[in-house]
Amino acid sequence: MFWLYLAIIGYTLLGIVAILDKFIVTNERLAPLVYAFYSSVVALLLILLLPFHVVTFLSSIKEWLIAVFAGLASLLSLYTMYKSFSETEVSHSGPLLGAVIPFFTVIFSFYFLGDHITTHQLEAIIILIAGSLLITNGKNYQYPNWYRGMGWGVLSGICFALFFVSAKYIYGLVGFFSGFVLVWGAMGLWSLALLLLPSLRQALRKPKEKAAQRAPWFVIGIDKLCSLAGVVLIQYAISAGSVSVVNALTGLEYALLVIFVALLSRWHPERFKEEYSVGELISEGIAVVLIAFGIGLLLA
Repeated sequence: MFWLYLAIIGYTLLGIVAILDKFIVTNERLAPLVYAFYSSVVALLLILLLPFHVVTFLSSIKEWLIAVFAGLASLLSLYTMYKSFSETEVSHSGPLLGAVIPFFTVIFSFYFLGDHITTHQLEAIIILIAGSLLITNGKNYQYPNWYRGMGWGVLSGICFALFFVSAKYIYGLVGFFSGFVLVWGAMGLWSLALLLLPSLRQALRKPKEKAAQRAPWFVIGIDKLCSLAGVVLIQYAISAGSVSVVNALTGLEYALLVIFVALLSRWHPERFKEEYSVGELISEGIAVVLIAFGIGLLLA
């Protein structure tokens, strides 16, 4: 069960990343499409490993198509997630992902991977999904694009589930290292396809903003380092264990996110202001307890 502990550490890091993403995207530092491009194009560096014969290649067209599809699903999941974060409160749209991702992962992994989970694990997954939904239930109608933001969140969750399941399939064929290079390298190649979009090219050609208006370089640097470490840990956990169980732990990321946002809303309201009613505070408190209980059930 060592892979389960790695997943917990990975999701903790991604909880920090979600906060930093909200800071970068919502404050108009980068538009969601541009941020998705920058977040994915760096994966092209993995292509440099291919000539050194350290990667085991796939053996059929079907397998290559699945790897390419996994890369596309990963890119789409990032873009739709950033869209969701930019149009609603991250402490509400984020937990929606924590419910949608494991729900569809259980379905996709059962039908496409034949992944069977125990009754004990299923109970824990249901509790974790319930906790995430309870956080999402605290709606703030002061956001005019709330429904649209949540719609992007649902779409992002489906894309993430498709990515995780297809990546798990590739890891099973060629191992974690080779599978990681092929899948994430494919995402990097798909990011180049974004350059065909006139809106992205126009955004990239815009003159740089003044330093005072941009997110500090160290903030983006910390964001990317935490993101890389979290992604690698979670992907390794997926390759070594159950993709359904690992993805159910997405709720941990957003339980931590609720705590982080509540603290930052108090300390830095100019950047992270979010409104909480008494009902929201109660429901989110119960949700955090449920998620903690679900994690404990998995570790028992």
